[in-house]
Amino acid sequence: MDKVNILVLGRRKGLVKALKDMRISYYVCKIYPEDMPKDTSEFSHVLASGEGTVVLANIVREALGLKIIPPRTIELCSDKLAMKEFAKEKGIPVTVFFRGGTGLSSEEIYQKLGNKVVVKDRNNSGGKGQRIFSSPEPIYSTSDQLIESFVFHAKEMSVESFIENGEIKFTSTTYYQELGVINIVPSCLDKDKLREVLEVNEKVIKTYRVQEGITHLEVYLTEEGVVFGEVALRPPGGHIMTLMEKAHGIKPWELYVKLHLGEEVGELQSQGMHAATIIYHPGAGEVEEIRAKDNISDLETLVAHKIKAEVGDIVGVRDGVGKEQAHFIFQSRDRAKLEKEVHLFREKFSIKLKDA
Repeated sequence: MDKVNILVLGRRKGLVKALKDMRISYYVCKIYPEDMPKDTSEFSHVLASGEGTVVLANIVREALGLKIIPPRTIELCSDKLAMKEFAKEKGIPVTVFFRGGTGLSSEEIYQKLGNKVVVKDRNNSGGKGQRIFSSPEPIYSTSDQLIESFVFHAKEMSVESFIENGEIKFTSTTYYQELGVINIVPSCLDKDKLREVLEVNEKVIKTYRVQEGITHLEVYLTEEGVVFGEVALRPPGGHIMTLMEKAHGIKPWELYVKLHLGEEVGELQSQGMHAATIIYHPGAGEVEEIRAKDNISDLETLVAHKIKAEVGDIVGVRDGVGKEQAHFIFQSRDRAKLEKEVHLFREKFSIKLKDA
């Protein structure tokens, strides 16, 4: 099949725009199988748009007789239990963990993992389904979940890698200045700590045998060293794709498409800018007031924003990082100025809820 016609699972605006700009034929399938086109014989590639579609995309590729990603690689980059067991086996530092639904009592789990533990869905990301338990609270979990020790006094960050034929072509780092709220690209870690992070990233990519696409690896920066959190073989959320474009001057969505089409991406270099996002969610309730909305134009580094919430809206619980009511994108060559304006606006902007 010579013509490129891509079946996209899940909708991401950045990916759709890239496909349009590249003049590539595509079809977006939001829900499978109800939303699948009747005739699938003409599709040359299947792309996962983000979380929740990576495993499915490989199943659809196989069903259509297309080239698949090795199932073991898919498992290691989507099933948190498999990825942590494999990392531990390969000598990559990880938190202490157990399979959910273990026969151990809550008291025994606290004795082994500490007085605070996290229960996560094995195949979810962005904090979806995550619960934190503290001793002596009873711990509830099932076999499709993971129980791990809570990491105290550690910052978190991610590494985004663009991979072609098993080779890392470009790497970007994202610092979680405020977990689930403020992301900054690049991380600007000190030289030694950055080297340690990138060594973990490279080892994961090589041992998990990732050959193409984008990886999103999360780590904890602890006093004892870098601890592997998890890795995903998909474009990241949290507006990180936009931040990479603003900071480095690359086109991450187009690169993602090219890598899966088997096209060479050539040499990639950063333009040396800095970018950040504030992702805002007020909690559950009725919106009474949006504060500091009129101060947006005062910020020189603020280059884009979107406020979804309006007064009177009923906002649901935030069950994952992807749930937001507003976001703000900042860009500057001056890192100090960018961080100053990010934090000033973070203090001023808020969405007030009734009776909150």
